[in-house]
Amino acid sequence: MNKQRWLTLVVLAVLLVATSPKPALSSFTPLREPEVRLVTDRHRGLGDVVSDEWLAHMRADLATATPDWEDEGEKDDSRYGEAIASAGDFNGDGYDDLIVGAWYYSITSAPHSGRAYLYYGSASGLSDDPGLVFDPPLINTDGFFGTSVGTAGDVNGDGVDDIIIGMDNWDGTYTDEGAAFVYYGSDSTEGPDNKHDWFAHGNMTHAHFGSSVSTAGDVNDDGYDDIMVGAYWYDSNWGAVFVWHGSPDPTGLGATGTPANADWDVQDIKYDSGLASVSTAGDVNGDGSDDIIVGAGAYDNPNDREGLVMVWYGSSPDGLNLGVDGTLANADWKIEGNADNRELGESIGTLGDVNDDGYDDIILGSYHVWGEAVDGGDALVFYGSIDGLTPTNATPADADWKIEDPVGGDARTFSVQRNPGADVNGDGYDDAIIGITGYDVISGTLTLSNAGAVAVWYGSAAGLGGDETVASADWLAEGGQAGEYMGRYVNTAGDVDNNGAADVAAGAPYYDLDPITPGNNYGRAYAYYFNPSPTITSLSPASATAGGPDFTLTVNGTGFFNGESTVRWNGSDRATTYGSNTQLTASISAADIATAGTAGVTVLNSAPGGGISNPETFTINNPLPTITSLSPASATVGGPAFTLTVNGTDFVDGASTVRWNGSDRATTYVSSTQLTASISAADIATVGTASVTVFNSAPGGGTSNAMTFTIDYLHVYLPVVLKNFP
Repeated sequence: MNKQRWLTLVVLAVLLVATSPKPALSSFTPLREPEVRLVTDRHRGLGDVVSDEWLAHMRADLATATPDWEDEGEKDDSRYGEAIASAGDFNGDGYDDLIVGAWYYSITSAPHSGRAYLYYGSASGLSDDPGLVFDPPLINTDGFFGTSVGTAGDVNGDGVDDIIIGMDNWDGTYTDEGAAFVYYGSDSTEGPDNKHDWFAHGNMTHAHFGSSVSTAGDVNDDGYDDIMVGAYWYDSNWGAVFVWHGSPDPTGLGATGTPANADWDVQDIKYDSGLASVSTAGDVNGDGSDDIIVGAGAYDNPNDREGLVMVWYGSSPDGLNLGVDGTLANADWKIEGNADNRELGESIGTLGDVNDDGYDDIILGSYHVWGEAVDGGDALVFYGSIDGLTPTNATPADADWKIEDPVGGDARTFSVQRNPGADVNGDGYDDAIIGITGYDVISGTLTLSNAGAVAVWYGSAAGLGGDETVASADWLAEGGQAGEYMGRYVNTAGDVDNNGAADVAAGAPYYDLDPITPGNNYGRAYAYYFNPSPTITSLSPASATAGGPDFTLTVNGTGFFNGESTVRWNGSDRATTYGSNTQLTASISAADIATAGTAGVTVLNSAPGGGISNPETFTINNPLPTITSLSPASATVGGPAFTLTVNGTDFVDGASTVRWNGSDRATTYVSSTQLTASISAADIATVGTASVTVFNSAPGGGTSNAMTFTIDYLHVYLPVVLKNFP
């Protein structure tokens, strides 16, 4: 895109924001509902897709989402947050990091030279201040450094992630040829720095090389990640995409990159097609080599600016398309927008594996769908398979899942996450993160036009859920200022606090630091920390006796968090004390174990993300009874039926049965210390003894000590008359 076109877009954007009502900062907080190797670019897809008891819990929390981290641009008109992505773990400390671009940032000598910021992750999340600030290696006016940012994966195989930053108006030998800069990560004591280790440039006037950058994953399965760079004006507006393969440290990506030494490319799709959007596709056909997605959002055939998306499969050892450069004819999969101004391909990405079938899935965002039932955008998802993406010549109607603006909606537009691995609730299924620009926030009687939003749909064995509307999202966060366009770019932030769940990042490039004077466009970035689903491995104790006193239950497992994890007893919360990420304790009352049976113990991790753990069974046992006396303790043989009173301890209503020589007798519960039993005449028809016991049923329980009941002869005493004889 040339500078004149950019100027026009800037003027239009400023006018749009200036005419929107601007609340005071203290008036509104972004609402919170219910988290890939990553990149973004500044293409015009205006939103990003990144990923029964618990669902009810999550939906109850939808109106409480506030960001866990945020930062703003340094200067007005920086457009900070226009590009935002995970940087992977750039310093090798075990925590993922976040990179944010501010492509319109200015210095006095070079307006709009651009800048990028890297924030390190930690146990408490992202750092308040940037750990590194990246300035363009060569300063030039309107250079737009930071127009695209993301992780490069690990291109040199040193075990530490690298980053890539695009500067699509870089002036080298040629005006606006553009460049992409790669910075190698380091886990050394000194850590990484902000000096680039490799770069590539367009080597052609107005190529705008670097307009989109991404890791390609490992397309040739050699153990080193590869990169891809888009150049939307290459060869006088034909556009092009170039791929370079990683290699062993310290070579990395090799000599300075030019189109001539790229390992693979795709060019000449169609004039003025906007060919430049790039993303890894993950491994959609499960062959062990990563695949790529390439988009041309302005493609016409025959619909005006309908857009085009193509996928090429990787292979070992040749790489993409068996080492043959890409053409429209040899793409392994492709789709056209089939509607005027859909601009399918402006925003493209991979979701990871949302249905856990072993094949990665892709997502495509669109800008407008003119002529359809809605005057807004949509996002389309296609699931991978052993055959890759099917059908090979797809249409939007073939999508496995989609989300769209409703009829009569607010002209929402959608764009999508670029890289996989956004499992925000740690349940083993990757999720979809979608930014929604054009989304209006309604707060009472006030409407915040174009505040924007970011939403998450959870993966499952059946794939993504919901009913194709934003209202069906599992989690939603809304912008808090009219015209900030929150969600214009979103992505997973990676796992910045290393808690086992991916986190969500969103940019709002038109955020006004001073809303009283709208249009200053400092920009803002938000991060939302998600919790994983917890797991219980054992309980201690695992049982108790019914009727016992209060006690403390120890719950062992994984994924527990201070202030976020609550032990539940039969679905009801119990007072919980955090011990560590593997142990909780909970207060269990005497009332909880008053009756024998079982209780289901679970742990709930709060939203966002989180969820209910596997249940563990706690057993409430009946006690073992004891007999202390019988009344009567004997009877005469041949006597009538009678009621035997059994005295003792630990008798349980409905669970205690008197036994006569091991056989049950009809028993009446009187109290925990007394039972009565019906003893028949037949039971005492024969002289001897009977063994009386009490049996308490399971769980627990058992047979008491035995007491002897005596059955004796009838004793007749005759008087004795003594007579004295003389």
